[in-house]
Amino acid sequence: MTVNSVNLSDRISGSLFGLLLCDSLGAAVEGQSPESFDQVKTLRGGGKFQLKPGQFTDDGSMALCLAIALLGSETDNPVIHPSIVQMNLYRRWYESGYLSSTGECFDIGMTVRAALNRFVSHYDQAKSDKLSSADAYYGSTSSHASGNGSLMRLAPV
Repeated sequence: MTVNSVNLSDRISGSLFGLLLCDSLGAAVEGQSPESFDQVKTLRGGGKFQLKPGQFTDDGSMALCLAIALLGSETDNPVIHPSIVQMNLYRRWYESGYLSSTGECFDIGMTVRAALNRFVSHYDQAKSDKLSSADAYYGSTSSHASGNGSLMRLAPV
């Protein structure tokens, strides 16, 4: 099998599988300095969230939500803007654990939480597709706010 013979669906699946696998590998050492632990070579679970081996973090859940939003499988209504679908999937994850490896949202970054809270507060306006309320789509404006979860969401794109 060559790279060219692998269909697009397999490439997408492989990319997401790799993302979730690496996320679950890193979950056990999330937030620790690299010199404080041995090289991670197996799915071991634990960490600050006490996950089971193979369970992924909020970053994996959000990547799956984005993939579904990009596939357009959550709505056939062409009037609903794709970003609204995306934000509503994130909201489902946040509120009810949709696509979480544990069935609940056990962690959420401050920037993501701020963006979701802003989205919810502007949802009626956004739902009617009045996207002039763009402030519903970003989190903190502080130069000290940071996070790398957005890197995880590049795979679905």
